[in-house]
Amino acid sequence: MDIETCREVARAYINHIKPYDTPSKGKVLCLEFPQGVDCSNLVSGLNLREAVHNGQQLVQDILILEGFLSSKKQHQDRIVAREVALELRHFLAAAILPPDTFAERHPYAIESKAELAPDVIAKYHVLSYRGLLCLSHLQTFVPLSIDEDLVAICTCLASFSSPTDPWTCEAAFEESLKLLERLRTSLKGAELADLLAQLLRERIKPAFAKTKNSKLTQQGRKAIDPLQNSAVMIDEGPDSKPWKYCDVYIPTVLRWILDSLRFVDPKFVENYWPLIIPPMLALIDDSCIRYKAAGCFNLSVFLQACPSTVLERTGIGEVFENAIIPCLMYLPTLTDEADSILLLDQAYRALIKLACVRFTENGQRTQKVKALDNIMRYGVLKGYAHAGEHAKIATILVKQIIEMTKEMGIDFVKHLKHVLAILSAIMANPFGTAYPPLLAISVKALQNIITTVWPRVEYHRGEILKALTVCWLRIEDDGNDSTVLEEIRRDIEDTTQMLTALLSRSLDVADECHLLVESDCRLQALVER
Repeated sequence: MDIETCREVARAYINHIKPYDTPSKGKVLCLEFPQGVDCSNLVSGLNLREAVHNGQQLVQDILILEGFLSSKKQHQDRIVAREVALELRHFLAAAILPPDTFAERHPYAIESKAELAPDVIAKYHVLSYRGLLCLSHLQTFVPLSIDEDLVAICTCLASFSSPTDPWTCEAAFEESLKLLERLRTSLKGAELADLLAQLLRERIKPAFAKTKNSKLTQQGRKAIDPLQNSAVMIDEGPDSKPWKYCDVYIPTVLRWILDSLRFVDPKFVENYWPLIIPPMLALIDDSCIRYKAAGCFNLSVFLQACPSTVLERTGIGEVFENAIIPCLMYLPTLTDEADSILLLDQAYRALIKLACVRFTENGQRTQKVKALDNIMRYGVLKGYAHAGEHAKIATILVKQIIEMTKEMGIDFVKHLKHVLAILSAIMANPFGTAYPPLLAISVKALQNIITTVWPRVEYHRGEILKALTVCWLRIEDDGNDSTVLEEIRRDIEDTTQMLTALLSRSLDVADECHLLVESDCRLQALVER
């Protein structure tokens, strides 16, 4: 086949791509290349420099290139010249980067930004995945070396390292992780540190340079006097936030850098502190919920490699806490439920992890409990009071009760009265069986409470028994043969056994169980197991 025939085959495949299609992981083009054609000839024939400015031709050429590189004949009989491999890698690293069409709409733009059509996204997914496969094939022929432009290549690969990004399909995500892991293992400790430093200087710093924050000094420390009352003009646009309106992949690259800090010397974090902290805080402080959630997730990742002493010495722990606490009030109906779920899940995880990392010493137990108390009072309890009628929101809040119980231990007893009232209301709800996940996690929360704050369970046994028995009867009355509800029922029976075993040490449980059975004979199967 000549180049034009190959393009016709590729064009026919592209035209058959439907909206919401996922890229096929197998061979998609049946191409036959003449014996005399090598990679250099093919690159010259495709004229890749022109293809960059033509989206349709770019997809065609990358499909052809991937088909050529993956052919058995190429693997067995031919060798890709190093110069050609370097040129191709440089081209692919720039060609498949997520375009600014995936960016947020500029709030002050005169023209409205059109939504990307599903078929356009599907074609970009094919482009990105096949481009990553080309990089994988080239790595087989000519392994990456430190004298190449690793920053550009790594930026490209890391751009697809988050499956939640709209430009990343599952196949591209898996392929990018393989390539990044291969790159990470091929670099020695110092070489990986140099690469991360270059990425921070050349990619992250320029993108966030104009996103200022009065809470921080230039060294990334807590500002002593942040001038909170001064009037500041909102600067929102491509010039001040290129990571939001142009280079949309930058936050994902930052996430990969933070995740890679585990593999370098701990001193790296301190040395590059001014380049790491401001971008994370800029994401959390952004008005867009998607970026707030990304910033909270990035903080959780960063805390895996950040020494607690550095957090306290710089005062940045308190800055992050004050920035995330307001996120806990992004609740329906003022906030869309899906957005609220996305943000709450990441915000609670980051706050709990922050409290645990900041206060690790034995003498700091009081400070840790105080921080967790604030999350409990101004997050979980207040959040349930505002949006407890939303089942999915309530599920996230009850999940945090379980985490709080584990972290606070017996100190959780101060919240027991309010928490048991919440769990009892959820489990006694007549319509509770309509959303089983909330019932299931509420039962798990009760189990954690019984095993953690057991000294006060006897005093609150009435509220706990009410929740267990009423929920058990609701499932009985529902008459649904659902496997999920049956599993919840078994969990309730196990929890009741735990409770009676604990109470039997100081009370005559038989008399109380007899009273329950008298009120409803069906409860005999629950309390007398």
